[in-house]
Amino acid sequence: HGSMCSRRAHRVQGQLDLPLAPKGVVESEQLACQLRDRRIDAVVSSPLSRALDTARTVVKRHSNKGLEVQQDLRLRERNFGALQGAYHTDAGYLDFRQKQKSTLLAGCANFRAPGDEGESFADLRVRAKAALEDMAQDSHVEHVLVLTHSNIIQALCWEISGMSWKEFEHLTPLPNCSVCEVVFDRVSRQWSVGALCQRLIPQSPSC
Repeated sequence: HGSMCSRRAHRVQGQLDLPLAPKGVVESEQLACQLRDRRIDAVVSSPLSRALDTARTVVKRHSNKGLEVQQDLRLRERNFGALQGAYHTDAGYLDFRQKQKSTLLAGCANFRAPGDEGESFADLRVRAKAALEDMAQDSHVEHVLVLTHSNIIQALCWEISGMSWKEFEHLTPLPNCSVCEVVFDRVSRQWSVGALCQRLIPQSPSC
């Protein structure tokens, strides 16, 4: 999805529903230009505004005029629990990041954000994978555009890639409106990562 307001950019967003910044609107238009003539059979989005508005822009611009945006709660960003809204420089958040990194490097994805509703990477993988599995059940749909969030993408692609976190972490963070490709083989019933973090080709948003 596109960028959010800069005054919010230095806070932990999580599932806070924040709108796109003017820059994010332009990024969404650029993404729409990039994808306009690619085959897309369905569009599924997180219901959070920053993803949903990006999805709607892509659908509006796309050559397939029959597309509609479907929403899936399982594609929402990670719930950071008590840390949502905290500044990235807050001691509590920095401590959380350090402890999480240590557990991820040890191969454990179960370290949860503090608070009753805080989620771990393992939690994200379960709900995001379930969403993708449901999409893969429709044999008439081959190419699905999914609009979601960085923590979801990281958790899901890390598992599918089979890499260690040390190998994978250099691929993050993901730029806004970058494109990642995940492939499902209906014969083997296996997932694979086709491409990670494809950056936008700069284009005029008036295409």
